[in-house]
Amino acid sequence: MKRLLAAIVLLLLWAPAGRAEESLLTRLEKEIRSIAERAAPAVVKVSVEVKVSMERSVPLPAPGGPEKAAGRPVVLRSRRVGTGFVVGGGDLVLTTRRIVGEAERARVAFRGGVSRDARVLGTDRLFHLAVLSIDPVPGVEPLALDEEEHPAGSLGIFLGHSYGQEMSISLAVVTGVRRRTGPDDRYDNYLLLNTPIRPGDVGGPVLDARGRVMGMGVGSFAGAFRLVSAGGAGGVRIRGLDGSEGLGAAIHARDLAYALREIREHGRVRHGYMGVLLRPGALEIANVLEHSPAARAGLRPGDVLLAVGEDPLAGAEDLGFRLLRTPAGVTLTFRVRRGETTVRVPCLLGERPAPPLVVRSVDLRWAACGLRPGDVVLAVNGKKVDSRVELGRLLSSRKDAAIRLRIRRAEKELDIVLPPAGR
Repeated sequence: MKRLLAAIVLLLLWAPAGRAEESLLTRLEKEIRSIAERAAPAVVKVSVEVKVSMERSVPLPAPGGPEKAAGRPVVLRSRRVGTGFVVGGGDLVLTTRRIVGEAERARVAFRGGVSRDARVLGTDRLFHLAVLSIDPVPGVEPLALDEEEHPAGSLGIFLGHSYGQEMSISLAVVTGVRRRTGPDDRYDNYLLLNTPIRPGDVGGPVLDARGRVMGMGVGSFAGAFRLVSAGGAGGVRIRGLDGSEGLGAAIHARDLAYALREIREHGRVRHGYMGVLLRPGALEIANVLEHSPAARAGLRPGDVLLAVGEDPLAGAEDLGFRLLRTPAGVTLTFRVRRGETTVRVPCLLGERPAPPLVVRSVDLRWAACGLRPGDVVLAVNGKKVDSRVELGRLLSSRKDAAIRLRIRRAEKELDIVLPPAGR
């Protein structure tokens, strides 16, 4: 990337008018085109068909008479389109979970008209990514991931399919690192780019001068800027991620590589989990969750976490940063201040629990059965469910049979029976 930086500096500061300026501009254009052209065969368009089933609220004419039309489900179909890129041995595609969502299949289109059906190998909600499995395309060289640090001021080339069109090319400057978007987004290592990432661009690679992937674009920051404390140092947290205007947000390649290894080996990313609650703005443990890894390790309320091994902890966000990138099953040894003494406590990390399956809204028929917004779904017909994908499969498979949901409401567990779809 130094060659690109040198060319731009010369162009803006020292180039005289006339032929010399045109020569420098031409050299810069050739450099950008060369990087993009080498990577282009591995940059793909990813499309996913989305089906949404809705209950008709008003009887509509249909074969068999209006009385049979009442309550019949309406299936709406749409298509989400984004970008991805080939990695691994040419049989894997990295893209964003914003496009794949809960789908099991996708379609991948290469330059030149070649396409492949893709199976969703795994997704990760925290890192906003999805890994697709495809049959390799002869002659397509996978892109390598650059796991080095990319400080503010680093230059990159961003490739995407803006609005689902042919591949677009943007010169991107890293304007910030280790950014967050707010309390609802647990990812804490965004590369902030000066170029927006538009609909269709999401999932595209940010390349360095060697054509290696620095990061994957997942959206654009939008909304107000707020000063926050990040890992003990000043930083900027920006509210909101969308796919239109503002500054681009990219997942760091180091996190892409970690998630890719985890999904290939385990089908998911096993983010580390301790089970402690810290006092606001401190590393003092306020509560240790029952039966958690921290409880089994002997950590107590009042303990102050000082370091992991010999590496001092800068704050609560620093601890969270480490846990997100340490897989379950690894033992971390914490240096802890306990009263007037300092002790070392080894903690075998567990796997971060899946987020609860909270009911957001309820149609009238299911509300009549007793289901309410805020209920947490625990099981379907006696089978425990841990993901929205699994829940969707079980609910969509119901035809003429009722379904029994086990839910948690406040502190109580209840059974609710949902009627067959056609009744």
